[in-house]
Amino acid sequence: MFYILEFGGQHTDLIGNRLRDMGFDVRYAESDARIPELRDASGIIISGGPKSVSNGYPHDPALFSSRVPVLGICYGMQLLGKHLGAGIHRRTREYGETRMSILDDSDLFHGLGSDGIVWMNHGDSVTHDGDFTTLAMTEKGVPAAMRSGNLYGVQFHPEVTHTENGREILRNFAERVCGQEPGEMKEEGFDAGAFIDEAVRCLREEAGDRTALILTSGGVDSTVAAKLAQMAGVRRQHAYLESGNGRKGEAAYVSGTIGHLLDAEIYIHVRRQMFLDALYGIHEPEQKRKLFADLYASARHDMERLFEEDEYVLVQGTIATDRRESGKEAGKGRSRDSGTAAIIKTHHNTRAEDTWRGATVSPLAELTKDMVRMVARKLGLPGELSERQPFPGPGMFIRYATGFHSYGRGLEDSASDIAASYGLEGHVLPRKGVGLKGDDRAFEHAALLAGGRDWDNVRAASKSIIEDTDVCRVLYLPHEMRFKPGHFMESGDYPMTERTLERLREVTDVVESTMRDHDVQSSQTPVITFGGPDGWINVIRDVQSEDFRTLRPLRKPGEFPWECYDEIDRRLRERLGGEAGMTTFDVSDKPGGTTEWE
Repeated sequence: MFYILEFGGQHTDLIGNRLRDMGFDVRYAESDARIPELRDASGIIISGGPKSVSNGYPHDPALFSSRVPVLGICYGMQLLGKHLGAGIHRRTREYGETRMSILDDSDLFHGLGSDGIVWMNHGDSVTHDGDFTTLAMTEKGVPAAMRSGNLYGVQFHPEVTHTENGREILRNFAERVCGQEPGEMKEEGFDAGAFIDEAVRCLREEAGDRTALILTSGGVDSTVAAKLAQMAGVRRQHAYLESGNGRKGEAAYVSGTIGHLLDAEIYIHVRRQMFLDALYGIHEPEQKRKLFADLYASARHDMERLFEEDEYVLVQGTIATDRRESGKEAGKGRSRDSGTAAIIKTHHNTRAEDTWRGATVSPLAELTKDMVRMVARKLGLPGELSERQPFPGPGMFIRYATGFHSYGRGLEDSASDIAASYGLEGHVLPRKGVGLKGDDRAFEHAALLAGGRDWDNVRAASKSIIEDTDVCRVLYLPHEMRFKPGHFMESGDYPMTERTLERLREVTDVVESTMRDHDVQSSQTPVITFGGPDGWINVIRDVQSEDFRTLRPLRKPGEFPWECYDEIDRRLRERLGGEAGMTTFDVSDKPGGTTEWE
């Protein structure tokens, strides 16, 4: 049995997923759980967290004298480092892809060679002067792993898919350090068939004789949840909320393709003008998301009255990422939520749990996106749906950025100097995006790089700007274009209207269709737009990810040929003429950025 202490990290649930996949039993406990009471523990893991250890969450000091091995991850390593006499400083921040050199491969890193790529997410760093041995270092000279007796710490996140050999590091901790063997009857990997059987049983039991109200969005999550309800044999009422923020032709796709798959008639509830009127002039992303969630609840309440049923159970396609980013702690059936997890962005479906007056069933709440896709394939859903790219509930409303944020000369100079050191032009934009830094929400400026098509160089410049300045998004214009300092502080009025949203739909259609024509495969491709001093600025956010807990942009030109970009640029000018604008890439990792901008 491995206990994971919840300190609010964005990936805490993934630690448990990885260990369970290997055949180990896992339980979650509050940060201040009494260590002597964890009598059946084979090992204890301290999760990451959004706070600094100087004012962190409460914990039992007996943690540091535990009879079983302890592994601290990110915040957990800093907590161990502070106990062992190390200093904690903010001089060095690291987010996303980071190269690590292994100094000692005797236990945690057994069989993993001399270096590797890990995924970092820390603003605080541990100094070298504590009573511990440094097991690994980053290129910036930050301890990436440490050991003191049976206390181990890693500054990176071994639980995320982008960390090379992360699974092996957790396995080494469980087997080599803790001396445990996985259960004989367990197979490594998520069992989609067993999940379906249990989910259908629970849905049948929880719905009972009530009608299931299922708001079907057209995505894989809500469709899988609806398919499970169909298999459970419950009475169903399907609806699609047409709020004017979806993909091109989405309502027809839902009523036709999705309706056929579910053997159901899907009611289309049109509320375009209500949403547009209410969201007009709202610029702050979290305010926009919460207002959208309230409008969504209001529209859902209208549908309840329209259908005239006595009692509903709301069936939702909420997944683990939605819950985590909305500030929900890990662990099914935990006695309490201690409020350790930061709200990165409010998801409308998790907010629905607070506004729905009846029972709510979210059968996918513990699954990551890759697990949901496995379930979809097991259910026999066609590939066009099981592999369909995610599309957020607020859709175009959060992909159309309208907020204008001034900045100081110091930030502009810093970004420009860093860019120049890589032979690129660099500017700060008066636009902000939501990011993820140190397991906490960041709402910081975007910067723009312009220059020659050297991908490694662009990525290095982007990482440096995000780590060393108050920027969480970096855009890249793949050709030289000289702008005067302060050029982007000039901007016209670009309000969110029916016409400007339709323009974004057209830009999105051009990007997606051109990528298909060039066989460019991405996990998701949000297209963002906002106004600049010379017209529109378009942002292609093409990403590679399995579960969307971490991500990186597609590599150029290996995964995204420059010819595809040039064709997108040409087609936009052909379709939109003078409104085509300037087309850029978002080259930020998650963390420091997130998948969507807002």
